[in-house]
Amino acid sequence: MTRAELFEQILGINEIRVERVDWQEQSIHIYRSSILEEAICPNCLQKRLVVNQTYERQFLDLPITGNEVYLHLSQR
Repeated sequence: MTRAELFEQILGINEIRVERVDWQEQSIHIYRSSILEEAICPNCLQKRLVVNQTYERQFLDLPITGNEVYLHLSQR
């Protein structure tokens, strides 16, 4: 089992794939992306297959073994 697969099981979110995990001195950074093929347009609320732009959102999660955990989500 890879480190990414382990964190996918820990997070327990089926629609999210863990791309990579970076361990730093006092923090853990988990980079994730959606496995869904379509997204909802924030303006018209319609399902879209074509992605016009993506950006990364960062969330501070609960600590693991005293290390801060940052979740990075590539969002459409």
